[in-house]
Amino acid sequence: MRTRERAISSVPMMILRVIYGIVIIAIQIYIYYLLFFMSLKIPHILTFINIIGLILAIFVYRSNRNISYKLSWIIIILFFNFAGVMAYIAFGHGDSIPRRKNRELRKYYGQIVINNNVLDEIKEVDMNAYKIANLIVNDINFPIFKNTQVVFLNDGKEKYKFLIRDLKEAKEYIFLEYFIVADGVIWEEIKNILIAKAKEGVIIKMIYDDVGSKPVLNVWKIKQLNQINNIEIVAYNPLGVNLSISLNYRDHRKIVIIDGKVAYNGGINLADEYFHIKDRFGFWRDNAIRLSGDAVDSYLRLFCQMWYMSTKQMLDISSFRRYSSIKSNGYVLPFGDGPGSRKYTSYTLFKQLINQADKYLYISTPYFIIDSEFIQQIITACKSGIDVKILIPYIPDKKMIYLVTLAHLGKIIKAGGKVYAYKPGFNHAKTVISDDKYAFIGTVNVDYRSMFLHFECGNFLYNNDCIKDMKEDFLKAVNESEIISYERWEKRAISTKVLDFILTVLAPLM
Repeated sequence: MRTRERAISSVPMMILRVIYGIVIIAIQIYIYYLLFFMSLKIPHILTFINIIGLILAIFVYRSNRNISYKLSWIIIILFFNFAGVMAYIAFGHGDSIPRRKNRELRKYYGQIVINNNVLDEIKEVDMNAYKIANLIVNDINFPIFKNTQVVFLNDGKEKYKFLIRDLKEAKEYIFLEYFIVADGVIWEEIKNILIAKAKEGVIIKMIYDDVGSKPVLNVWKIKQLNQINNIEIVAYNPLGVNLSISLNYRDHRKIVIIDGKVAYNGGINLADEYFHIKDRFGFWRDNAIRLSGDAVDSYLRLFCQMWYMSTKQMLDISSFRRYSSIKSNGYVLPFGDGPGSRKYTSYTLFKQLINQADKYLYISTPYFIIDSEFIQQIITACKSGIDVKILIPYIPDKKMIYLVTLAHLGKIIKAGGKVYAYKPGFNHAKTVISDDKYAFIGTVNVDYRSMFLHFECGNFLYNNDCIKDMKEDFLKAVNESEIISYERWEKRAISTKVLDFILTVLAPLM
């Protein structure tokens, strides 16, 4: 149990961290200031910086990153000289997880046993599904499961109904991980349940992303919660005053694990707008899933990874495992993605789902900002006669990002793909559905930030009953949407087209 003395003693440490951060950023600004004015007064310094910029551009080009991401940084470095070099040094290079930490995490997980029998079973009936699953298994060593029930939750209210019931029934532990936790009706009710369960002896651990939650969450109340026995709540990668590359990598996951038997995932955060209590950008459309059975183990693994990264505390995964195989049809492969692995699993999975589509391909995403290779694969699907439908918001949450989204969709519309703007409001659901038997649902947007910078998670589904429910929900949303014709897209104002041109160059960095 935490004591009052520990809480008090943490205050001087917090003050010291703030002072340390201010000193570090002051030193950084002073160095940049000196270099900048030296470059103006001493011609040789400017030449030296240009040479550094050229070498840096070559280094970026040779790096193992997405080509569009690399080109954006190369343009910034070469065009803005000093400022571009400094920006890349501060925010563009490096990994969010040092190699040493990566080694510790691999050792921490131990050898994950992959059930090849499940893969072989899929191989016998569907080679496309086998290739997709096998690719993920070989890339990041996440297994595919058979004995797992998957329930599709088509709205925040639907998730709320199931989640509240499961939280109240928790007996051993509750783990939560969210990009956004916001003060309001939903968080107040969940917080009260967590307090009550903690008093019953249930272990509560929670991670929230500091950047996603800081503007909407009272951190002092979080500190008060941390004084309650059995409750630990931490911020992932706290936003300090020090300029750091790691601040660019955020925890965008949404995970709940209860007693090792139930897990939740999808696009829904713990904020009132997701549950239609608060009105932001019209009606908020979102999806989630509830898993029960063997596949919950993968979410336990993901949570323990982020807990270690947030606290340096290694949880004993085996002590939280509670296998509860449930006989069900279909297969599910939960997986995590993030900059530490550099495998770009979500990006690869999405492209595989596009390539194997035979009859139709339905994509739901709040943002569509991705490279030309990805777009070209969708264009090829359109020209092959595949029914391609993409659902985006009608009311944007970020206007600049929305402009880039529309700019990226023009070629797909011209090729015969159908793009729909969700007329009731904001579409935040992240799903890909194909041919009634393949699907993805999770936290991943079709944009650079989700696929290359953030920590994300999701699920590849094959032959699950819930895929039919996902399809019906998608088509219902399409019927409520406004189709964007190529003529309308082409008639955008000249100023908008010029802005699109500029923003498209910077899109990978947004």
